Parts: sequence; C-alpha cells; structure tokens
Amino acid sequence: GICYEESCECFAPFRGPRCDIVDEGSEVARARPYKAAVHYIVNDEDDHIAEMAHSLRTLWKRLNAASDYPVLVFHDGLSAASRLYLMNSAPHRMWFHRTPTDFFPSNSSLPAILLANNEEFIRMRHTFHPGYRAQSRFRSGPFFATAVAQRFDYLLGLDGDSMFPGRLEQDPFQVMHSDASLVLGYQYITMTSPSSSQKFWQVSLLYCGLLGADLVKAAEGGHFFQRSLSATGGWETSPSWTNMVVMTDCELVRVSFFKPGTEYYRYFEFLDSFGGFWLHRWGDHAVRALGTGLALWLLEHGSNLDHNESSQVYQAYDMKLSYAHQNSCFCPSDLKCVWHDGREGSGEKHWPKQKKVWTCEPKVATT
Repeated sequence: GICYEESCECFAPFRGPRCDIVDEGSEVARARPYKAAVHYIVNDEDDHIAEMAHSLRTLWKRLNAASDYPVLVFHDGLSAASRLYLMNSAPHRMWFHRTPTDFFPSNSSLPAILLANNEEFIRMRHTFHPGYRAQSRFRSGPFFATAVAQRFDYLLGLDGDSMFPGRLEQDPFQVMHSDASLVLGYQYITMTSPSSSQKFWQVSLLYCGLLGADLVKAAEGGHFFQRSLSATGGWETSPSWTNMVVMTDCELVRVSFFKPGTEYYRYFEFLDSFGGFWLHRWGDHAVRALGTGLALWLLEHGSNLDHNESSQVYQAYDMKLSYAHQNSCFCPSDLKCVWHDGREGSGEKHWPKQKKVWTCEPKVATT
C-alpha cells in the first residue's frame, strides 16, 4: 500500500489497517492466470457520483457478476458518504486511490482564465476547469506510472457515465490475454475539436522529426498510425493529423506497452514538457491515438534514437462491445439501442437532466 499524511491506501487485493488481509475474490478470480482490473476517475459532485453508480450497476450485471475483477476508483477527494454510496451501488470488490500529489499543477502553470475562479463560467464550460485538464493529463501518462496501475497486466478504463446496455459477447480481458499482439482495445474512434488541440500536431511533429519517423511512409496505409494521418490532394509528401482520436471513455490497455520507459510514454513526456494540457486543453484521447500509433510504428521500423526493431508485431483493435456513453450507443447485431429518460432509467435523483440512459432491446420485426 501507500500512505499519505492523513491516511493509508491498500493496493488490490490487500485490505485492512495494515494491508495484510488478502481479498482475492471469487474462485473464478483466484484461478485467473493474469492480473486485470477496471478503473475510473471521479470527483465528488452529486451528478458524477450518480452517473458512476449507474455505470457500476451495469458493469456488475454485464461482466463482474461472473468475472469479479477489482474496480479501482481514482479521485481527488471523495467524502465517506460518496464512497459508501458507490460501494453500495453494486457488490464489486472496490479500492479507492487518491490521485498523485502532482495531479494539479502550480498556479504558475495555468493560464489566467483558469485562475479567475468564475463559477458560472466553470459550470457553462466544464472542460475549462483545471480539474478536467488534470484528469486528461493524468490519463494520458502519469496514470501508467502509478504503483497501482503497474501491479496489473491489463486495465479497462471507463468514464463515470459509461454504461453497458446489453450482453457482452465475450470477456474483453480474456480476448487481450489470448493474443500477445493486442495492446489497445478501443470502442470507437472519432474526431476531436480543433479548439482543444491547438499546437498539438505541431509539437507531435517535432517529436516525429526528432525520432526520424517516416510520416510519408506511415500515411500510405495498412497501419494503425495511418488512421491519424492525411496525405491527399497533392500533399502526399507532407502528411498532417486528421484530428482522429481514440475515445478513452472505454479502453482496454496492456499496461506494459504504456508504462514509463516505453515509446508511448516517451512521447507523452515530450508533450508534457510543453504544458499543452494546461494551456490548450489537450485531451488524453488525442494522446492515446497518436501516441499508440507512433509507438506501434516505431516498434516496427525503429527510430533515430533506437534502431532496434521489434520482432513482435503489436496492434490496436476495435473491441466491439455492447456499450453506451452520452450520445453514442452500440448493441449486438440482433438488438437495437433504445434511450430512456436519464433519471427514470437510472433511478438516480441527481442524474444530469440532459443525459440519456441506454438499453439494448430486441428489434421489432417488419413485414
């Protein structure tokens, strides 16, 4: 475990005042030949706690009732009442962990607009809040450096408002464990807003140049990195980023591929040195897309700093889970996505009014 000034925390599967009680879970969990867990990051606001309680219930119903994976909850300060509420939402084996001491930066690292403490502005644009930027940076890199994360082989990351609306065809952890080439499982890919990616590509391009990554060759196709690049219309010798991102509200990672010392983590450290997470709201979804693509490319082709190519071919893949998040929903082919009023569908009185709850239901036969 680890101790802070006010308390100590145990690492899964340990519990108790001295972290000497072993909680290995069900017989299925004890027999598992790998270490895996689900993780969240949440702050202590009523609507976020309500969303996560519903997420935990769907996670239990669709996966953990049978599989019993540990659930890790990272936070920057949760009350005892909020912890108890989450623990009572579903019978997961749960561990709570404070975010690192450098989760928030010093005020000197923040733009003036974030120091104004304008509560109305923060409510209107939550992504401008320092906490939002802090969790984006944390999930981009420092999360993988924590002693908590490094105890596991695989980690499934979820947002507090993630939900599983229908059956899971297979255990996603078992899928990754059965194939040594799989390093990143994602649910969907989309485009990010230019407003949250200012100078992101320019800094990434500097790093690619430093390593001698052949972006022209990478953009030709047949590689995950190519999905992030565009080189058309006479610009074949000057590829650019497509603003493609891997949505991290549902992602499965092989920890060894992302931890400190890897190609991915060196890319994160280079980005972090420019302060873009604080200044420009760089998102972890963008870092995951470009960082994974670049790391996969470098492991296959080498770089100016390391000419050793890997004999192992790695890949990112679409998990194709029954899953929903905000306005996105995915169901098995024989079912359809149906949305419901959030408060009614979740049973949570603090559920945000504008958000839906999704279920997968049978398709109506047509004649």
